[in-house]
Amino acid sequence: MREENECIRLVKLTLAGNHEAYGELYEKTVADVYRTVRFLIRDAADAEDLVQEIYIHAY
Repeated sequence: MREENECIRLVKLTLAGNHEAYGELYEKTVADVYRTVRFLIRDAADAEDLVQEIYIHAY
């Protein structure tokens, strides 16, 4: 629950325009997001592209 609260805090800071918070949020979540995408998308290059798109849209 503590990590979830930290992510929520970072999302709120990001929405307020804090670029450093977005960087922290990215670092905390990118491995899990990539792992999930890679499970669904077998091609590594396509998975990397999709993860990149996810974070672009999230920002």
